[in-house]
Amino acid sequence: MLIATQVVEQSLDLDFDVLVSDLAPIDLIIQRAGRLHRHSRDESGQRIEGKDRRGEPVLTLYTPPWQDDPRSNWLRDHLPGTAAVYEAEDGRLWLGLKLLREAGGITLPEDARRLIEDVYGTEPAVPPGLEETSLEADVLSKAKRSIAEDKVLTLVTGYLAEGPWLDEDITPTRLGELTRTVYLARWDGTHLRPWHGDGDTSEEWLLSALNVRQSQICDEVVPDGLDSAEWGRLKERLPGKGKWGVLLALTESEDGHWHGLGKDEAGQKCKINYNQSLGLQILRF
Repeated sequence: MLIATQVVEQSLDLDFDVLVSDLAPIDLIIQRAGRLHRHSRDESGQRIEGKDRRGEPVLTLYTPPWQDDPRSNWLRDHLPGTAAVYEAEDGRLWLGLKLLREAGGITLPEDARRLIEDVYGTEPAVPPGLEETSLEADVLSKAKRSIAEDKVLTLVTGYLAEGPWLDEDITPTRLGELTRTVYLARWDGTHLRPWHGDGDTSEEWLLSALNVRQSQICDEVVPDGLDSAEWGRLKERLPGKGKWGVLLALTESEDGHWHGLGKDEAGQKCKINYNQSLGLQILRF
Protein backbone atom coordinates (compact mmCIF):
# COMPACT_ATOMS: atom_id res chain seq x y z
CA MET A 1 0.00 0.00 0.00
CA LEU A 2 1.32 3.43 -0.95
CA ILE A 3 -0.05 6.67 0.49
CA ALA A 4 1.44 9.65 -1.31
CA THR A 5 0.92 13.23 -2.42
CA GLN A 6 0.35 14.25 -6.02
CA VAL A 7 4.11 13.94 -6.63
CA VAL A 8 3.60 10.33 -7.79
CA GLU A 9 1.22 11.23 -10.60
CA GLN A 10 3.98 12.11 -13.10
CA SER A 11 7.34 10.82 -14.33
CA LEU A 12 7.18 7.54 -12.39
CA ASP A 13 6.57 4.07 -13.79
CA LEU A 14 4.13 2.95 -11.10
CA ASP A 15 1.51 0.24 -11.48
CA PHE A 16 -1.38 0.05 -8.99
CA ASP A 17 -4.00 -2.68 -8.64
CA VAL A 18 -6.42 -0.28 -6.94
CA LEU A 19 -6.26 3.51 -6.92
CA VAL A 20 -8.08 5.96 -4.63
CA SER A 21 -7.60 9.68 -5.20
CA ASP A 22 -8.83 12.92 -3.72
CA LEU A 23 -10.70 15.12 -6.17
CA ALA A 24 -8.23 16.88 -8.49
CA PRO A 25 -8.28 18.82 -11.77
CA ILE A 26 -9.44 16.63 -14.64
CA ASP A 27 -6.07 16.56 -16.40
CA LEU A 28 -4.41 15.28 -13.23
CA ILE A 29 -7.12 12.68 -12.68
CA ILE A 30 -6.40 11.41 -16.21
CA GLN A 31 -2.70 11.38 -15.35
CA ARG A 32 -3.34 9.36 -12.19
CA ALA A 33 -5.57 6.94 -14.06
CA GLY A 34 -2.53 6.13 -16.18
CA ARG A 35 -0.91 4.59 -13.08
CA LEU A 36 -3.76 2.06 -12.74
CA HIS A 37 -3.14 -1.36 -14.36
CA ARG A 38 -0.21 0.18 -16.21
CA HIS A 39 1.38 -3.22 -16.91
CA SER A 40 -0.28 -6.54 -17.70
CA ARG A 41 -0.36 -8.82 -14.64
CA ASP A 42 -2.11 -12.00 -13.53
CA GLU A 43 -4.49 -12.34 -10.58
CA SER A 44 -1.59 -12.51 -8.10
CA GLY A 45 0.15 -9.41 -9.51
CA GLN A 46 2.89 -11.15 -11.50
CA ARG A 47 3.91 -9.55 -14.81
CA ILE A 48 2.60 -11.39 -17.86
CA GLU A 49 2.38 -10.96 -21.61
CA GLY A 50 -1.00 -10.28 -23.13
CA LYS A 51 -4.21 -9.06 -21.52
CA ASP A 52 -4.32 -8.04 -17.86
CA ARG A 53 -6.17 -10.56 -15.63
CA ARG A 54 -6.99 -8.30 -12.66
CA GLY A 55 -10.40 -7.35 -13.93
CA GLU A 56 -11.59 -3.92 -14.98
CA PRO A 57 -9.50 -1.11 -13.44
CA VAL A 58 -11.42 1.09 -11.02
CA LEU A 59 -10.33 4.57 -9.95
CA THR A 60 -12.22 5.73 -6.84
CA LEU A 61 -12.50 9.47 -6.24
CA TYR A 62 -12.95 10.89 -2.75
CA THR A 63 -15.03 14.03 -3.26
CA PRO A 64 -17.41 16.37 -1.44
CA PRO A 65 -21.08 15.31 -1.60
CA TRP A 66 -22.40 16.18 -5.03
CA GLN A 67 -24.44 19.37 -5.33
CA ASP A 68 -26.03 20.60 -8.55
CA ASP A 69 -25.88 24.17 -7.25
CA PRO A 70 -23.00 24.30 -4.75
CA ARG A 71 -22.17 27.25 -2.53
CA SER A 72 -18.76 28.92 -2.47
CA ASN A 73 -17.56 26.73 0.42
CA TRP A 74 -18.52 23.43 -1.28
CA LEU A 75 -14.95 22.23 -1.63
CA ARG A 76 -13.30 23.96 1.33
CA ASP A 77 -15.72 22.58 3.91
CA HIS A 78 -15.11 18.96 2.91
CA LEU A 79 -11.59 18.89 1.46
CA PRO A 80 -9.68 21.89 2.86
CA GLY A 81 -6.34 20.39 1.83
CA THR A 82 -7.48 20.01 -1.77
CA ALA A 83 -8.80 23.58 -1.77
CA ALA A 84 -5.40 24.81 -0.55
CA VAL A 85 -3.38 22.83 -3.12
CA TYR A 86 -5.57 23.76 -6.11
CA GLU A 87 -6.08 27.39 -5.21
CA ALA A 88 -9.30 28.94 -6.57
CA GLU A 89 -9.91 25.92 -8.84
CA ASP A 90 -13.25 25.07 -7.18
CA GLY A 91 -15.28 25.73 -10.32
CA ARG A 92 -13.17 23.54 -12.59
CA LEU A 93 -12.98 20.77 -9.99
CA TRP A 94 -16.78 20.80 -9.77
CA LEU A 95 -17.11 20.81 -13.57
CA GLY A 96 -14.66 17.92 -13.97
CA LEU A 97 -16.58 15.90 -11.40
CA LYS A 98 -19.84 16.70 -13.19
CA LEU A 99 -18.48 15.38 -16.49
CA LEU A 100 -17.20 12.19 -14.87
CA ARG A 101 -20.55 11.57 -13.17
CA GLU A 102 -22.37 12.01 -16.47
CA ALA A 103 -19.96 9.76 -18.38
CA GLY A 104 -19.77 7.08 -15.71
CA GLY A 105 -16.16 6.31 -16.56
CA ILE A 106 -13.14 7.19 -18.68
CA THR A 107 -11.86 5.50 -21.81
CA LEU A 108 -8.27 6.51 -22.47
CA PRO A 109 -6.87 7.98 -24.56
CA GLU A 110 -10.10 8.58 -26.49
CA ASP A 111 -11.81 10.72 -23.80
CA ALA A 112 -8.80 12.75 -22.66
CA ARG A 113 -8.99 15.67 -25.11
CA ARG A 114 -12.76 16.08 -24.80
CA LEU A 115 -12.70 16.13 -20.99
CA ILE A 116 -9.84 18.60 -20.79
CA GLU A 117 -11.30 20.94 -23.38
CA ASP A 118 -14.75 20.86 -21.75
CA VAL A 119 -13.23 21.82 -18.38
CA TYR A 120 -10.62 24.32 -19.54
CA GLY A 121 -12.75 26.04 -22.15
CA THR A 122 -12.58 29.80 -22.43
CA GLU A 123 -15.78 30.22 -20.39
CA PRO A 124 -16.40 27.14 -18.22
CA ALA A 125 -20.08 26.70 -17.31
CA VAL A 126 -19.85 26.78 -13.51
CA PRO A 127 -22.77 27.37 -11.12
CA PRO A 128 -23.33 30.86 -9.63
CA GLY A 129 -21.95 29.87 -6.22
CA LEU A 130 -18.53 29.12 -7.73
CA GLU A 131 -18.32 31.99 -10.20
CA GLU A 132 -16.26 34.19 -7.87
CA THR A 133 -13.57 31.54 -7.30
CA SER A 134 -13.54 30.75 -11.04
CA LEU A 135 -12.89 34.42 -11.79
CA GLU A 136 -10.11 34.41 -9.20
CA ALA A 137 -8.60 31.32 -10.85
CA ASP A 138 -8.56 33.09 -14.21
CA VAL A 139 -6.81 36.11 -12.68
CA LEU A 140 -4.18 33.88 -11.01
CA SER A 141 -3.62 32.02 -14.27
CA LYS A 142 -3.05 35.25 -16.18
CA ALA A 143 -0.66 36.50 -13.49
CA LYS A 144 1.38 33.28 -13.67
CA ARG A 145 1.45 33.48 -17.46
CA SER A 146 2.71 37.04 -17.24
CA ILE A 147 5.51 36.01 -14.87
CA ALA A 148 6.53 33.19 -17.21
CA GLU A 149 6.48 35.41 -20.31
CA ASP A 150 8.64 37.98 -18.51
CA LYS A 151 11.36 35.36 -18.02
CA VAL A 152 11.37 33.92 -21.54
CA LEU A 153 14.74 34.17 -23.28
CA THR A 154 14.86 35.16 -26.92
CA LEU A 155 17.21 33.41 -29.32
CA VAL A 156 18.80 36.74 -30.22
CA THR A 157 19.81 37.90 -26.72
CA GLY A 158 20.25 34.47 -25.11
CA TYR A 159 21.75 34.71 -21.63
CA LEU A 160 23.16 38.22 -22.04
CA ALA A 161 22.84 40.50 -19.02
CA GLU A 162 20.58 42.95 -20.87
CA GLY A 163 18.03 40.20 -21.34
CA PRO A 164 15.31 39.16 -18.84
CA TRP A 165 17.77 37.20 -16.65
CA LEU A 166 19.88 39.75 -14.79
CA ASP A 167 23.02 38.89 -12.82
CA GLU A 168 21.22 39.11 -9.49
CA ASP A 169 17.93 37.62 -10.66
CA ILE A 170 16.48 34.32 -9.46
CA THR A 171 14.66 32.51 -12.24
CA PRO A 172 12.94 29.34 -11.00
CA THR A 173 12.06 26.58 -13.41
CA ARG A 174 8.59 26.28 -11.85
CA LEU A 175 6.11 28.73 -10.39
CA GLY A 176 5.69 28.45 -6.65
CA GLU A 177 7.34 29.50 -3.44
CA LEU A 178 11.07 30.04 -3.77
CA THR A 179 13.55 28.08 -1.70
CA ARG A 180 16.98 28.88 -0.33
CA THR A 181 19.93 26.57 0.15
CA VAL A 182 20.95 26.57 3.81
CA TYR A 183 24.49 25.47 4.69
CA LEU A 184 24.69 24.07 8.22
CA ALA A 185 27.89 24.88 10.09
CA ARG A 186 29.19 23.98 13.57
CA TRP A 187 30.38 27.04 15.52
CA ASP A 188 32.48 26.46 18.66
CA GLY A 189 33.26 30.10 19.35
CA THR A 190 36.54 29.92 17.44
CA HIS A 191 36.11 27.83 14.30
CA LEU A 192 33.25 27.45 11.86
CA ARG A 193 33.14 24.09 10.09
CA PRO A 194 30.63 22.37 7.81
CA TRP A 195 28.20 20.06 9.54
CA HIS A 196 29.67 17.09 7.68
CA GLY A 197 33.45 17.16 7.88
CA ASP A 198 36.21 19.07 9.64
CA GLY A 199 37.50 21.01 6.62
CA ASP A 200 35.76 23.45 4.33
CA THR A 201 35.79 21.75 0.94
CA SER A 202 32.94 22.19 -1.52
CA GLU A 203 32.00 18.53 -1.11
CA GLU A 204 31.69 18.89 2.67
CA TRP A 205 29.53 21.98 2.30
CA LEU A 206 27.28 20.25 -0.23
CA LEU A 207 26.82 17.36 2.22
CA SER A 208 25.87 19.96 4.87
CA ALA A 209 23.24 21.69 2.71
CA LEU A 210 19.46 21.50 2.65
CA ASN A 211 16.66 23.47 1.00
CA VAL A 212 14.24 25.59 3.02
CA ARG A 213 11.38 27.84 1.94
CA GLN A 214 12.69 31.35 1.42
CA SER A 215 9.84 32.80 3.46
CA GLN A 216 11.18 30.91 6.49
CA ILE A 217 14.94 31.44 6.12
CA CYS A 218 16.08 34.15 3.71
CA ASP A 219 19.16 35.68 5.31
CA GLU A 220 21.82 34.93 7.88
CA VAL A 221 22.97 36.29 11.23
CA VAL A 222 26.70 36.54 11.92
CA PRO A 223 27.38 34.80 15.27
CA ASP A 224 28.91 36.71 18.17
CA GLY A 225 32.70 36.46 18.22
CA LEU A 226 33.12 36.30 14.43
CA ASP A 227 33.84 39.53 12.56
CA SER A 228 32.15 40.26 9.26
CA ALA A 229 35.40 40.04 7.26
CA GLU A 230 36.05 36.48 8.44
CA TRP A 231 32.41 35.64 7.77
CA GLY A 232 32.78 36.90 4.21
CA ARG A 233 35.94 34.86 3.73
CA LEU A 234 34.13 31.72 4.87
CA LYS A 235 31.24 32.35 2.49
CA GLU A 236 33.68 32.62 -0.40
CA ARG A 237 34.48 28.94 0.12
CA LEU A 238 30.87 27.81 -0.22
CA PRO A 239 29.60 26.40 -3.55
CA GLY A 240 28.94 29.33 -5.84
CA LYS A 241 30.76 31.47 -3.25
CA GLY A 242 27.58 31.41 -1.20
CA LYS A 243 25.83 33.80 -3.57
CA TRP A 244 22.40 32.13 -3.37
CA GLY A 245 22.85 30.32 -0.05
CA VAL A 246 22.44 31.10 3.63
CA LEU A 247 25.26 30.16 5.99
CA LEU A 248 23.77 29.01 9.29
CA ALA A 249 26.09 28.90 12.31
CA LEU A 250 24.90 26.39 14.93
CA THR A 251 26.15 26.15 18.50
CA GLU A 252 25.78 22.97 20.55
CA SER A 253 23.90 23.21 23.83
CA GLU A 254 24.09 21.01 26.93
CA ASP A 255 21.14 18.89 25.75
CA GLY A 256 23.08 17.88 22.63
CA HIS A 257 20.93 19.98 20.30
CA TRP A 258 22.30 22.66 18.01
CA HIS A 259 20.91 26.19 17.93
CA GLY A 260 21.37 29.21 15.68
CA LEU A 261 19.76 32.36 14.32
CA GLY A 262 18.51 33.33 10.90
CA LYS A 263 16.21 35.87 9.29
CA ASP A 264 12.97 35.26 7.44
CA GLU A 265 11.82 36.98 4.27
CA ALA A 266 10.50 39.94 6.27
CA GLY A 267 13.89 40.45 7.92
CA GLN A 268 12.71 39.17 11.30
CA LYS A 269 15.07 37.02 13.34
CA CYS A 270 14.06 33.41 13.95
CA LYS A 271 15.56 30.75 16.20
CA ILE A 272 16.67 27.57 14.48
CA ASN A 273 17.15 24.20 16.18
CA TYR A 274 18.74 21.19 14.55
CA ASN A 275 19.42 17.59 15.50
CA GLN A 276 19.73 14.45 13.46
CA SER A 277 16.53 12.91 14.86
CA LEU A 278 14.10 15.82 14.44
CA GLY A 279 15.82 17.67 11.62
CA LEU A 280 15.51 21.44 11.25
CA GLN A 281 13.01 23.36 13.39
CA ILE A 282 12.28 27.06 12.86
CA LEU A 283 10.87 28.97 15.85
CA ARG A 284 9.59 32.53 15.99
CA PHE A 285 10.52 34.88 18.80
